[in-house]
Amino acid sequence: MSLMVGNREDSKSFSVITKGPADTQAFGACVGSVLFPGAVVGLVGELGAGKTCFVKGVAYGVNATPDHEVTSPTFALLHEYVGSPSVYHFDAYRIDTCSEFTALGFDEYLEAGGIVVVEWADQVIEAFPEQRLMVSFEIRTGNERCITCVAYGAAYDALLEKLRSYDTMVGQTV
Repeated sequence: MSLMVGNREDSKSFSVITKGPADTQAFGACVGSVLFPGAVVGLVGELGAGKTCFVKGVAYGVNATPDHEVTSPTFALLHEYVGSPSVYHFDAYRIDTCSEFTALGFDEYLEAGGIVVVEWADQVIEAFPEQRLMVSFEIRTGNERCITCVAYGAAYDALLEKLRSYDTMVGQTV
């Protein structure tokens, strides 16, 4: 993995280039290892960009034990991976409105003390709290992905600082 670091106007960002699914999952595990109970993570990217692969890593990183393989909850809309904290994995791909999404009990999961991860977060961003981590996936050539994390709020700024300190996770700085 390669590391690119940058800042945005009112938030901080952190980008990693992954070379394939194993790298994407490994980066998800690194992110999962620094997430905290109550964290909210929104994932944005086209089909096949690596969002679900990243969530597999997050579940591993927080030591959650899925009772089934970590897969995209496109048709189920929500998968729960039990742990301490648990991971609540939403998929908003088939959701038409933000109110439809909140009707699924999104607010209750936000208050449950687990880690909430939402694929296709851009479709329901109005439901998100102000403080959150947004992760975007850009398909490059072949299996290469540029994954950019953007922190909104002090707790998420601190989370990105922890990620930057993981020398073993990151290869060369770009």
